[in-house]
Amino acid sequence: MNLRQRLCFMVGLGRFLAAAQADVLLEDGFDYTDGPVTAVAGERWRHHSGGTEDMRVVLGALHLAQKCSEDVNALLAGQPYGPDSSVALYARWMLQMEQPPAGASGGYFAHFKDAANGFRGRIFATTNGAAAGKYRLGVSASAGAASAMHPRELDFQISYCVVLRYDVGTAQTSLWIDPETEEDVHASSGDDASPLAITALAFRQSLSGGNGIGTLSIDDLVVGQSFHDVTGGEPPEPAVPEILIPPCSQSVAAGTTVRFSVVARGTEPLAFQWYFQSTLISGATNASLTLESVGSEHSGIYSVTVSNSLGTVDSPGASLTVEIEPIASPPDLSFTNLLNQLVRPGDLGTNRFTEISLHPGEELTVQVYAQSTDRQPCGLRLLTEDLPASATWESLQGGGLEAVGRFRYAPTREDFGRQLFIKIAAETPLASRELMWTLYVPTETEQALILTEFLANPSTDASSPRYNPLGRPIPSQRPALEDEYLEWVNFGGAELDVSGWTIEDAQQLRHLFPSESRIPPLGAIVIYGGPKAEPLTGDGFLSRPASEGAAGLSLNNTGTEWIILRNANHQLIARMVYTDNDLSSESSLCRWPARDGAFIPHHQAGPLVASPGRTAEGKGFDAEEPEPVAIGKLRIERLGGGSWQLAWDAVPGRQYSVWAADQIAGPYREVARELGFGDGDGRLPISLGPETPAVYYRLSAP
Repeated sequence: MNLRQRLCFMVGLGRFLAAAQADVLLEDGFDYTDGPVTAVAGERWRHHSGGTEDMRVVLGALHLAQKCSEDVNALLAGQPYGPDSSVALYARWMLQMEQPPAGASGGYFAHFKDAANGFRGRIFATTNGAAAGKYRLGVSASAGAASAMHPRELDFQISYCVVLRYDVGTAQTSLWIDPETEEDVHASSGDDASPLAITALAFRQSLSGGNGIGTLSIDDLVVGQSFHDVTGGEPPEPAVPEILIPPCSQSVAAGTTVRFSVVARGTEPLAFQWYFQSTLISGATNASLTLESVGSEHSGIYSVTVSNSLGTVDSPGASLTVEIEPIASPPDLSFTNLLNQLVRPGDLGTNRFTEISLHPGEELTVQVYAQSTDRQPCGLRLLTEDLPASATWESLQGGGLEAVGRFRYAPTREDFGRQLFIKIAAETPLASRELMWTLYVPTETEQALILTEFLANPSTDASSPRYNPLGRPIPSQRPALEDEYLEWVNFGGAELDVSGWTIEDAQQLRHLFPSESRIPPLGAIVIYGGPKAEPLTGDGFLSRPASEGAAGLSLNNTGTEWIILRNANHQLIARMVYTDNDLSSESSLCRWPARDGAFIPHHQAGPLVASPGRTAEGKGFDAEEPEPVAIGKLRIERLGGGSWQLAWDAVPGRQYSVWAADQIAGPYREVARELGFGDGDGRLPISLGPETPAVYYRLSAP
C-alpha cells in the first residue's frame, strides 16, 4: 500500500469511526471471512437481481467485478423513506478501482432502491472524458447513463472517499469525491425521475450490453440522513433554512403533468409549504409539488416556504404557463432499410435496424419518410458531411406536409474498416427530429469469421436425434439450456485474434471472448450454453462456454431472434436473423452448400443431424475439398397438357437433389433427393400455373 493509499485509508477509517457514533441507517466495514457476501454477512446483504455469480468479500472489502453478474442490497434502518418524508439519504464508502470499466459509457455499480425493482441515485464508473490510465465517476437520478460527471479524474489502485446524496422528495442525486464539507465541488444529476419509497442501498456487478463497471472494491460503508452522519467530524452549526435550487418556471401543453421541486438545506427537520398566487395549497407540504393534467386554471405563480425551528425562507416565484393551443411538435420520422446483393444470407433484406454491417459488393438503400404533425410544411436534410464517393443522398419530395428521401451506400474494397454515422433531420419551420444510423464495413480479416452452424432448440428427449448434440460423455442434466451452440469458422488465411469480441442476441450480451483468444486459419470455435465450470474438449476445434449471465446462450426458439457478432471496438461485424419457422425439429441449422449459402436443416445437407466444430459432412474445415462434380445445365421444359418438368444431363449411377426458393438468394428448401437415372436424362415433374409466384431451383449432387 503506497503513502497515498495509507492516507486515504486512515482518513476513511477516522470518518467511519466518527460516523458509527452518529444516528446512521446502515454501516458495514465488511470485516467478514472471504466468501459470498450474501453468505458470510448473515442476512444483511440479499440477492435481488442479475446472475448467480456471487459478489464476494475479499480481504475485508466488498469486491465487484464486471465479468460477473449479481445485484445485492441491504435494508436501511427505519425504512421505507417515502417521497412525503422530506429527508435526504447520504451514503459514504471508500472506493478503489482496480481494472477500468468496459464500454463507451461504463456502467453503474451502486444505487438506492425501493421494495421492488425501482432504482434511484445511480453511480457510474467510466473512462469517457478521462485521460489515458484514468477514470471518472458520474451520477443519474434513474437514467441508464450518467447525466452529470464529477470533474475530477481518478487513478487506479488508489482509495477515494465517495459520498452519494439522494433527495427522497425530488429524486435529485449528487456526488462528492474526498469532500471536506457539503459545499465542496460535486456533480448533481441532470435527468428527471419520479420519487420512490426507498428501502435499501444496493451494489451491482455487471457487463450489460458491453458497458461494464470494471473491477473495484468497496469498504467502510455508512448510510445516514445528513452529510455529517456519514463523514463524521464536528457536527454542523445550527442553521436557518437556505434554498439551494429554487423551483423553475415552465411552459407546457394542456393536459401535461407538471412537477415543481426545491432543494434546500439547514438544520433538520425541514418543513415545506407550497403556494399558488400567494394562496396556501392544502396538503402541499413536500419538497416537490405535482400537478396532474394541467389546464389554463393552473397558469400562474408558484412558490414554496421552507422552515425549521430557527427560521423561514421563501423561494422566488416560478411561473407556469399552460398552452391551450398545441405546442409545435416535430414531424413524424420513419425509415425502411433495403439490403441488396448480400454476400451471404443472414441479415433481413428489409428491416428497420439503425446499425448495419455491409460488405463490398452489397448495397444499402434507406427510404426515409417524414410527415408533419402540426400542419407545417416539412422537409428532410442530410446532416452528415464528407460522405464517401459510393454513398449518395436524394431528397425526393418535400415542402408539403410529407417529405421523402433516399440514402444509398454500396461500399468498395477501399471502404474496409470504415464506419459512417449517417444523421438525417426532418424539419418544419418550428421543430425538427433527427435519426441516425451507424454503418460499418468490416475489414477483410473480420469478414473471415462466419457463423456456419447453430442449434437453438436442443431436445430434452434422449430418443431425439438432437439430444446431446455436443457428444458429452455424460449428457447434460439441463440440455435445453446447456446444449445450445454457435459454430464460428475463420475462413481467412491467417490466425484471427478475437480478444474482446462479443456475441449478443436481441436481449443482451451473451459471450465475451477473453484476452488471448485466437482462431487458426480454417479453424472452428464452438460457443455453447454451459456449464462454465466444465469446458468441452473438441477434437480438432476450440470450444468455450457462454461467459455472460447464468442462462447460457438463451437463444430464442419462438418468434424472431438475431445473433450479433461485434469486434473489440463494439462495431457490428455480422447479424443473422431467424424465426422459429426456420428451425428444424430433427437437426441443427447449417450453411449449405458452402460458407456463403443459406441456413438449412442439417439433415438435408447430409447424413448428420449436427456437426459442431465440423463441416456438414463431419470433416475438419481445413480438410482438402473434393473436386467439384460437373452437373449439366438445369432446364425447365413445358410438356403437353399444361405440365412442366425440370431437366438436366445426368451421370448414370449418380444421385441428385433438387432445391427450391422464393428468392434467388434463398433460403432454399429440399424438394427431392436421391434421384438417379440410368439413361443420362435427369428430370423431375413440377407444378407451375398462372398464379404461381417466382420460383428458383438449384441442383446438387448428391
